Amino acid sequence: MTSSSSSHCNVFLSFRGTDTRKNFISHLYQALVDRGITTFKDDETITIGKPFPQEILTAIQNSIFAIITISKNFASSMWCLIELQSIMKLQNRKQYVIVPIFYGVKPSDLRDEEGDFLKQLKEGNISSFVEEVPKWKAALKNVSTLQGCNPTNL
Repeated sequence: MTSSSSSHCNVFLSFRGTDTRKNFISHLYQALVDRGITTFKDDETITIGKPFPQEILTAIQNSIFAIITISKNFASSMWCLIELQSIMKLQNRKQYVIVPIFYGVKPSDLRDEEGDFLKQLKEGNISSFVEEVPKWKAALKNVSTLQGCNPTNL
């Protein structure tokens, strides 16, 4: 279930639900909606083992703006990594805007091969997707180079 139809939305919110859904994301979403901005936000946690919802990929494709909230456990979620990879593929699309928000992490954490953030790619369910891990690492490194913001500075 989503807060907005995937057929058309201005903004796609990508985030790790367990880290940010009930605090930062709920406030960000409400602020966008209050300003009349059509926003896609996954309202329910995605069950492990279920196929990645096509509705989410469609929403990414149909949006013109992506806000990626990268939090401490972002890289432990295959769904977050799939969203990120899909969003970053659109980076060169004319008039597609990507804004990373570094929530409790620094951009350099996404590039630190020995750091705790990237170690998540070697643990749990993520490590079993051997062919995808290098693509996800590349997407994380790419997004870390974009101009973003830190909520503590807002």
